[in-house]
This record gives sequence, structure tokens and C-alpha cells, in this order.
Amino acid sequence: MRGDIQGRANDLNLANRIGFLAVYYNDPNLINTGYEKMAAVTADQVKQAAQKYLVPEHRSVMVTTPTGRPAGGRPGQQ
Repeated sequence: MRGDIQGRANDLNLANRIGFLAVYYNDPNLINTGYEKMAAVTADQVKQAAQKYLVPEHRSVMVTTPTGRPAGGRPGQQ
């Protein structure tokens, strides 16, 4: 939110944001109404969405194993 508001101070950022909203949401006016729409979301609505979508069956788990250090170098150096 803060970044969106600060971005309005710069004409180029503002133009890019309007273009993004027009292309992805087909609504360049979201630049004027987006904050009110986000502010209208209640904590209960967020909780309901989290319970619906953030379930163990939909999770992804990534396990990484670090490689050893090369002699005299930093990790990732060759």
C-alpha cells in the first residue's frame, strides 16, 4: 500500500501502474478505487480464504542439501 501511494508521486510510475491495471484487470480506474477495495476486506474474509486455500494438500515442500565448499573458496565459486 505504501509503495502504491509513494509511486503516485512519480509520473512514470503512475503511468506504468495505470497501464498494468488496464492490461491485467481491464480497469485502469483501479488506480482510484483499489485502496478502498482492499480496505473493505475484513479479517474474517482473510481467515476464511486462508482456511479454504492454505491447506496441507496444496502445499509444496522443497528440501535442499548444501554442497561442500571448494578448497580455499566460497560456496558457489569454482
